[in-house]
Amino acid sequence: MGNVVTISFALDKESIDWLNSRNDNRSASLRKIIERYKSLVEYYLQNLPFSEREWSLLEEILQDGIEETWSIEHLEARIAREIRKKGLDKKWHVEPKELLEKISSLTFPEKIAIVDRCETAKPAKKGYMYVKYLKK
Repeated sequence: MGNVVTISFALDKESIDWLNSRNDNRSASLRKIIERYKSLVEYYLQNLPFSEREWSLLEEILQDGIEETWSIEHLEARIAREIRKKGLDKKWHVEPKELLEKISSLTFPEKIAIVDRCETAKPAKKGYMYVKYLKK
């Protein structure tokens, strides 16, 4: 397992109850959950249909993340609102209707992968976001 670092964080009671219902101790369960989540995000990012310009636009909108997981269901609405409000389609030379159609066709895990990638992107350099995950 390599170098192990102990961290602590807060969870709501429902999440703690769910974690306690697992067969492993909390630490082992959380390690497995995080490893699985990372694998799922990497898997779903491989085939997402976005250009680098579209990714840059999405990263600008979502770089601060989405606090509540349920709100990912409304990802298209947030992106459409931010494009209109900030004129990001012009900045990034992206066709908003096409982008929103792509997003609306995605599954929930694919939308989670988008949010995760955007939360982990580096700040903009020379007008483009540095992308951690490149399409393979």
